[in-house]
Amino acid sequence: SPQILQLLSRKVDRDFIEYLVRTTIETVEYALGRPTLHLFSFPSTIPRPLLQLALDVIRKSRIDTPVILVALVYLERARSQFKISDQRWACERILIGALVLAAKYVSDYTIKNARWARWSGVFSKEDIGRMERELLDILDWNLSLAEGDIMAHHEHLLSLTPPT
Repeated sequence: SPQILQLLSRKVDRDFIEYLVRTTIETVEYALGRPTLHLFSFPSTIPRPLLQLALDVIRKSRIDTPVILVALVYLERARSQFKISDQRWACERILIGALVLAAKYVSDYTIKNARWARWSGVFSKEDIGRMERELLDILDWNLSLAEGDIMAHHEHLLSLTPPT
């Protein structure tokens, strides 16, 4: 559809990455039973280390728009299923897990977990594998998506900055 093409034409810029990070925070807050405080309705503070992790990993992995869109769909779909027992690194784990799974779904070229671990600077390749498996289990191994799944983010993403 024209709207999907409009989304796919977006450049992966800081605003787009901040949207992904806000969606991740909202997902974790929902899983913890906390109100989200309307992360998208006004400028709110994103923890600097989390944003920097996202910026670094996305830059180093050269993730493109389709991967981020798929990651957003997975975050949205898994939101009510996450069981978070340890809040430390929860946002980072969920963010990296969604990016890894989305990149592997979208791309024929698979980035090795050791590289994801190196790019994160925080997690081991075993951690990355565990994040991937946990998200796969939560999604019941259903990685398919429909146009409507992506369209749920259309208005928010187009309101950030004009597409390139």
